[in-house]
Amino acid sequence: MNDLIERTIEFLAKQKAVPEVKGTGGAEAELAARQTDTVFVAGAFFVEKLTYMIEERIIKERLSNGRLFINVHGFANFMKRRKRYEAIDELENQVFVYGADERPEWPFKHAKPVPLNPADELKSCWFAVYVNDKTSCCLVARRLKGRPQSVEKYRFRGFWTTRPQITHYVCDYLVRVVNAQYGL
Repeated sequence: MNDLIERTIEFLAKQKAVPEVKGTGGAEAELAARQTDTVFVAGAFFVEKLTYMIEERIIKERLSNGRLFINVHGFANFMKRRKRYEAIDELENQVFVYGADERPEWPFKHAKPVPLNPADELKSCWFAVYVNDKTSCCLVARRLKGRPQSVEKYRFRGFWTTRPQITHYVCDYLVRVVNAQYGL
């Protein structure tokens, strides 16, 4: 997955109009979400905010018949979003949830847990990727090593895009490589 992230960042960086965001807050995340493409180095709050925006869009626009791939640093962190995912589950989207920690009791009908091997590099990635016939949202990032004396526990380098071709490419990778590796 790290190679996919780096290749996509390099591709987007070659595009003259792609802004690079460096920040931690929600304002920067909202700015990134208004762009077609953004490359970023940011804190956990930034990726959390973009993830929330994707989830809220699915719920508010009642997006259905799509695929959502979500990795938010484990099942425990995912279950903190339970109410949102109960609403998404009602919309009959195919949802894949990745985590390397212990999977809790699973109350979802359409969301499939994908227990990762604890040594899998995917556990250091954060992503929320949604695609259906009309919508494409793709947030993919990898965790960077923390900086000493930093108030931020995690920093991430990644990209945000609404380009269907890139979103489909990431989805295809997750289905063909990652899900196949875990028997899905």
